[in-house]
This record gives sequence, structure tokens and C-alpha cells, in this order.
Amino acid sequence: MNPDTLKEAWRAQTAQTRLTIDTDLLLKEVRRNQKSFSAVLFWRDLREVGVSLLMVPVWFYLGAKYSLPWTWYLAVPALLWIASFMLVDRRRHKRHPPEPGEPPGRHVEDSLAQVEHQIWLLRNVLWWYLLPPGLAILAFFGQVGWLARDSGWMVALVVAGMAAVVVLLFAGVYWLNQRAIRSELEPRRRELQALLASLKEATEAGSPAVGHAGGTPETERAKWMRILGVVLLFAFTAVLSLWAYQAGKPEPARFDAGYCPAAGDPAVTNLLVPIREKHHVPAMAAAIVTSKGLVMAGVVGTRKRGMEIAATLNDQWHLGSDTKAMTATLVARLIEKGRLKWESIVAEVFPDLAAGFSSEARAITVLQLLSHRSGLKPNPDLILFGGADGTKERLRVVKDELSKAPNHKPGTHYEYSNLGYAIAGAITEKITGKSWEQAMRDEVFGPLGMTSVGFGGTGTPGQVDQPWGHYQDGQPVSGNGPAMDNPPVLSPAGRVHCTIQDWARFIADQLRGAQGERALLQPAAYKKLHTPPFEGEYALGWLAVERAWGGGKVLNHAGDNTMNFANVWVAPRRDFAVLVCVNQSGNTAFQASDEAVSALIGFHTAGTRGAEPAERRTN
Repeated sequence: MNPDTLKEAWRAQTAQTRLTIDTDLLLKEVRRNQKSFSAVLFWRDLREVGVSLLMVPVWFYLGAKYSLPWTWYLAVPALLWIASFMLVDRRRHKRHPPEPGEPPGRHVEDSLAQVEHQIWLLRNVLWWYLLPPGLAILAFFGQVGWLARDSGWMVALVVAGMAAVVVLLFAGVYWLNQRAIRSELEPRRRELQALLASLKEATEAGSPAVGHAGGTPETERAKWMRILGVVLLFAFTAVLSLWAYQAGKPEPARFDAGYCPAAGDPAVTNLLVPIREKHHVPAMAAAIVTSKGLVMAGVVGTRKRGMEIAATLNDQWHLGSDTKAMTATLVARLIEKGRLKWESIVAEVFPDLAAGFSSEARAITVLQLLSHRSGLKPNPDLILFGGADGTKERLRVVKDELSKAPNHKPGTHYEYSNLGYAIAGAITEKITGKSWEQAMRDEVFGPLGMTSVGFGGTGTPGQVDQPWGHYQDGQPVSGNGPAMDNPPVLSPAGRVHCTIQDWARFIADQLRGAQGERALLQPAAYKKLHTPPFEGEYALGWLAVERAWGGGKVLNHAGDNTMNFANVWVAPRRDFAVLVCVNQSGNTAFQASDEAVSALIGFHTAGTRGAEPAERRTN
């Protein structure tokens, strides 16, 4: 007999007759249905908690195996939240079944409370079950789409389609849960309410059918055993996740010290080979330059760690913040043409926007921007200003960032600022009517014969046709190509790449200008570029420091876009410079480049020259 039959039978009798129904049979059917319902809930909760916890190590494994971005791991706290919520919810709403001998009404009340709580859970399934993982997954797809924004509309369409599938899937889950409420839980609640009402009528007739749920409270020992079980469950999940992450993490790309291809002048490559092997960097390129041009250059190593694809003399190297000296040179060229002044303030350059600038920001000068004395913060928000159109983003930076008060009063404090150089780039765009990139080609790179210059990351996406970037731990980055770099808004601060020979052309021009020889600019402009305008060592795109080997003042700058490293030292009084590039980031790359610089300086100043080729292969 099911509850419907009992209910109809109960209602068909008079109050006096209802008392003759077999109470034991009624109690037995109520308990049987309650037990069945509780079992369904138990296995459902066990499945949900188990799957959520099992997915945590799976998530770590996939993230490590495929080097997925950080937003992938946002799903981990979401999964842990679901498991924790369900465990806590079961604990807080733990049933205390009525003891044997208690009236049937108490069993019905207990079942009704259980059903009503399940209705509440499913009605609120959006915020506690669907929203946390849903937002995490959408954030992941959003970041993937953002990283692939320069890969064409087809990639964007695929990412958007996958995100739409996730939304539809979660919407389907929500609909199924609401359908379960309407078709299963609410009818069950109405049945139990009707049965309880009938039992109350019997109570009024003198039968003790309804009471308050009792049950034996949980003992202290049982409570602590339950807590310990949950702690052990989560600890096991953590250990399993750590193991999965390590198992999924790709094997470190092998550094083959016995294989070191080399190209170029043996005098350079002979010096670079042992340095590369000592620091385990993938590849290095270096050059010695004078005011007359390139003296010698060489490259050793491989484009990508773990692959025997040799770096070549025609390869392009990312210069990072060594771009700043190039931006400063462009500004100097515009000043020589009378189109700008070192003392020009941003309010004069952008009169249509000046009304929105803060009182202190409007007085920032071009000279302060290039010498990191503008008082502006180090970087703009690279997510907010991360669009693919650098010119558009730099103009937005001007509008938004100059509307705020600077960190310091302009001209009073040194603070290295990529933001300042982005705004300097926007100034050149306002003056020339061209993008900063095109202005650089027309005014600097073109006249100097620098034909290999590009912007952003190097290479064709997915092809190892240029040096591949590596993190500071030596592992290859997840991709390559123009988009594998800081956003275009920072191009004037550090997104140029070119061959070592083309970089040498730019440096040779700086040497000629410093010595008063015929160059891109007038001698006074180079003096301005190479001299700190305020106290301290930073000039305009250059650090000016004293070194005995350089005969006094020398110029230096380094660039690091977190995937590549470039280092240059210029000795105008001795008429030479040393350039070193490494397709790896961080302190190891710096140490390798610094050691190479020292070796090349020593070689050049000693006037010696090696003879044997450095390329070798051992087993």
C-alpha cells in the first residue's frame, strides 16, 4: 500500500472509523517511503561530493599538462565549495528519526521537513551549485579569448561558441532541477501535508497520532569522528591533487649541453658557448658595435629548449625596455623638426582632453615622461587597456590616467614608469597623426636601415621559426607570435623586436651622435638623450653611470618582457658598445647576459681575436 491509498482510505472513513485503520501498517508505509527518499538523497549527495572532489585533482592534472592559464584553476575553489556546502548542509540538517513507538504523525512531520528542505536546495541551486563553477569556466574562456584576440575571428568564434555551450549546459541543469521540484517534490509535499492534516484530525478525536520529532542526539564521540572523516577526506583530496599536478606537469625541456649550434664570428661564439652552458639558457646572441657600425656578431644555442632548431644570425630578438631609448629618439627627432618641445606639457598636446586632466597631471612635461619623473604609477591596468589597437588604447590611457592625481608631484620623484612611455607614445601619435609604430618606422627605423623591426612577440604562432620565449625557470612559454607579449598599449615602453644587426645599427647611430659625427639627430639632441635631466642616473631611455672600462660615463639599459632578456652597454668615450640577447627571462638570463657583456668588453678592450669555430657537438 502506498501513501496515496492510505490517504484515500483515511479520508473515506468517519473520524471514529479512521481510528480502526491499522496504525502499524500506516507507520510501516510512511517509514518505507521515507527510507527510500533518504536513500535517493544520500546517493545523490555522495555522487555530487565525490565527483566534485575527484574533479579537483583532474583539474590540476589538466592545467599542468597543457600549461593552462591561471583562470583555469578558479574552478578548484568552486568545486571545493560545492563539496563543502553539501557536507555542511547534510550536517546542519541531519535527520533525527522518531524513536520506535512514537505516533505516525511524527514520522510524517520528519518526512515533510526533509522534502521542504530539498525544495529550498533546488530552488536555490543557481547560487550555490551552478554559479561558482559557471563563473570560473566563463572567466577561463574569457582569458583564452583575450589571449587569442589577434588570431582571427574564427578563433574568437570558437571560444565564444564553447562559452555558449557551457551557459546552455548550466541552464539545462537549472531547468531540470526546477522541473524536479514541480513534478516530484511539490506533489510529495502536498501528499504529506494532506496526510498530516488527516492525522491531526485523528488526534483531535483522541488518538495520539501527531507529536514532535524526537530521536537520539549525536554523541560527542560520533561528532568528532564525523569531523575527522571530513578532514581526512579533504586532506586526501589535497594529496591526490598535488600528485595529479606533478603527474600532469610536462617533463622539463631537456638542456643538451653537448649540442650547441653556433653561427657568426667565432670570436663571439667562442665566448658565448661556455656561458650558455653554465647558465642553461636556450640561446644567446651578441654583438660588438662602434660608431662605424657592426664589428662582429654571433649566436649560439637553440630557438626553443628541447628542440634541436638552431638560432641564426637572421633571427629577431625581443628588446623589451631597450625600446625606450628608441621612443626617446623619436621624440627628439620631432623636437628637432619644431613640432614639439621638451618642456611641452600634456595639456598643450591634448587641448581637447585637458579639461579632464587633474591639476597636477596637466602640467607633466615630455621631458618628465621620458626620464621617469612624471610622478605617474609604473603601469596602466593591462586588463583594462589590453585591446589590440595600441593607438586607441594609448589615447584611452591619456584620458583615464591623466584624470587622476599622479603618485608624486611631477619633477620631484623618480619612479620607473612604463605608463609614462605609453603616454609619450600617444604624444608622438597626436603630433604626427600616425601610430607610434608607423612613426618609428618613418622617423627612426627607416632612415637607419632597420628593416627587420617588428612589434610584439617573435615568430609565426605555432612555428619555431624565431627564438621562442622562455620563463625564468627555463621552461618554454605556452605560445609564440605577436600576441605573446605585453599588450600593444605598452609598445613605446618595450615591444620592439629585431635582428641583432638592426639593433646594432641603432646603437651605432647613438655612438656617432655622442661623438658629434653625422647621425640621425644633431649632437645636442644626443647629449640631451644621454644626460640625466634631474638628479640621479636615468637620462632619456638610458641609465648614465661611471665605469672605468668605458673611460667615464657609459650608457646602459636592459629589457625583460618576462619571456626574453636584452642587455646593452655603450661606451661613447671609447667608441664601442656591447649588445646581448637571451630568449629567456629573469635573473638567470640577466646573469648570463651580464657575464657575456663582461667577456665581450674584455675581448674588445684587449684587442684579441679568436680563431676556432665555437659550434660543436658531443655525445
